[in-house]
Amino acid sequence: METANSPAQPKYQWRTLILFSLLAIPLGLAVLPYSITVSGSGMTAQLPENTSLSPEAMQAVFVATMILITLGQAVLINIPLTALGLLFAKWTGLDAPYIRAWLYRQPKPAGLGRAMLIAAAAGAAAGGLVLGLNIYIFDPLLAKSMAAAGITIPDIRWTWWEGLLASISAAFNEEIWLRLFLLNGLAWLGGLLFGKKTGRPALALLWTANVLSALAFGALHISNLVVIGLPVDIVTVSSVLILNGIIGLLFGWLYWKHGLESAMVSHFAADLILKVVLVFFL
Repeated sequence: METANSPAQPKYQWRTLILFSLLAIPLGLAVLPYSITVSGSGMTAQLPENTSLSPEAMQAVFVATMILITLGQAVLINIPLTALGLLFAKWTGLDAPYIRAWLYRQPKPAGLGRAMLIAAAAGAAAGGLVLGLNIYIFDPLLAKSMAAAGITIPDIRWTWWEGLLASISAAFNEEIWLRLFLLNGLAWLGGLLFGKKTGRPALALLWTANVLSALAFGALHISNLVVIGLPVDIVTVSSVLILNGIIGLLFGWLYWKHGLESAMVSHFAADLILKVVLVFFL
């Protein structure tokens, strides 16, 4: 990957910012069918029996709220974080090299096919590992914890196409938040503290930023526990942090090794296992 001092690196990647900003809204909305199914099931399970709202009214309010939240997220979160992430990339060189080469008509970086194949295979393997750990370790622990608390796990089922759209959306949005912005920003800040404002951060800084961004990646998913009606206790929180942290470390490593595109491809492959393949086999 090129460094920040490479002459091929534009002063600021306005074209990349415009492209990602244009994709933010449609790819943000893509997760809605999945979110409505998953969150709606949890919401229904938590409604009091004497509620005056009809299921149709509750569904209409819920869908409208989700759309507004998604649009607000795209405009107020995705675009600013993309802009900042590309600013950090100007100094660290950690960006989306293949997209940059395409947008700025630069020579295509070597090994694109190999990098994407490695990313897809690693992501699928990580998704399988997480699925196995969840089924054989964390699910039994969760079942015992909830049985002791007298809580019933809501029966949440989504379709394969809802899972597919959610996988595309998460691969794009979450990699911008956690890798392009957070990992990149932490690595740049670490370099700045140690007297190196520009250039590729040291490996120790990259791994430190990777661990912190992976933990943030896990913490980002803790809110899902509340949404679907699960208790926020040591078992559920630990499972979310550990399982998401494992794949978050992989995505971060791929990001600085092969670029943001490979992190997105790996994230997509992992989510395909967890959100699409899961539908057909479990």
